Amino acid sequence: MWDRKEKITINKDKLLYILDFFDVYLMQFIQEILMDSKEDPHFSAVAANNMILCYLEIMTELGQKLPYNSVKEYFEFQGFDPEEYDAFERSRIEESAYYRGPQF
Repeated sequence: MWDRKEKITINKDKLLYILDFFDVYLMQFIQEILMDSKEDPHFSAVAANNMILCYLEIMTELGQKLPYNSVKEYFEFQGFDPEEYDAFERSRIEESAYYRGPQF
């Protein structure tokens, strides 16, 4: 991994191309989280929350105007109903107590 203070040069069009696919993957990942076992979960709501926040920040830094500014607004824009967001958030909060890794 590179030094985080080091400036890197990336082709913006190529990065946006990858991020477009990432957005589709993220939607599938959220579906897996919502359908996951509550007793023995295999998918991480904390990781998905981190991904959404990172995606928002990167897209904003790239000058892309998004129709949402938060995880909740992302869920609303993607067509999830409030109950699905609430279930996701409950899972994230519960998991955050034992999650090993960064939480943004």
